[in-house]
Amino acid sequence: MSDQEAKILLIDDEKDVVDTLERILLFENLKCDKTTDPDRAVELMNEKMYDVIITDIMMPGLSGIKILKIAKSINPLCHVIVITGYSTVSTVYESITRGAFDFFVKPFDDLDGILKTVSLSIGRIRRWQLLIKDKSFS
Repeated sequence: MSDQEAKILLIDDEKDVVDTLERILLFENLKCDKTTDPDRAVELMNEKMYDVIITDIMMPGLSGIKILKIAKSINPLCHVIVITGYSTVSTVYESITRGAFDFFVKPFDDLDGILKTVSLSIGRIRRWQLLIKDKSFS
């Protein structure tokens, strides 16, 4: 990762989930913003360009699929990682076809996998940013 700090947003209507994800990210020195309110998440996305967003699918108000669409419209380079306790083939399919970078089922059995996915996302985004920067000055 470059010297620029990654911008990460956690969204889940369950406070315990965002708190757990925040703790594992902080363990890797990754800071994040978090919210349990999907509408607040949209406000945050309009205020800051996030590199990685981890969002639940089933939330009151805006669904994670809607959050995914909004995130991609604001920042197409953003990687959205979807989490859900209600995994179905159609949910996974819709998330991935709409641009989700990865998909995890709650309760989390593989917190290390989430960390690896976040790190992979950040690395890929940084490479894209460098390529775009290099091409814009050619």
